[in-house]
Amino acid sequence: MLENRLQGGGAKTSAIFEAIQSVSLQSFQKAKLAAEAPRRLIIISDLIQFTKTLDFYKEDLNYQNFQQTNEARRLHTNLNGVSVEILFIPRARPDRIDRLVRFWTKWFVDQGAQKDGFKISWVEG
Repeated sequence: MLENRLQGGGAKTSAIFEAIQSVSLQSFQKAKLAAEAPRRLIIISDLIQFTKTLDFYKEDLNYQNFQQTNEARRLHTNLNGVSVEILFIPRARPDRIDRLVRFWTKWFVDQGAQKDGFKISWVEG
């Protein structure tokens, strides 16, 4: 099963925001866990959100514009005190990569992720 996962493949959607929300709710927001262990989130992703309501292949990736939307409010996630490390697989068009990285950096900081514990490293995918 692991070998099949490592081979990759296409997916019809890529709900990155929703996956982060789920991890936050299931792991970081539980009082007992929050008090006992450091909170660290490691993400391996191309950071291209692709759902019916948000398409980073087409969106302008302007974070200030995004903040004003209902989608931003729906996707708000409590990451207070969480150290975030992203292993970024640059699959977007080259002219969009910097905007994509800036967008996510601003989003994570706005969600409360530790500024001194936030790191994005580029990896080959």
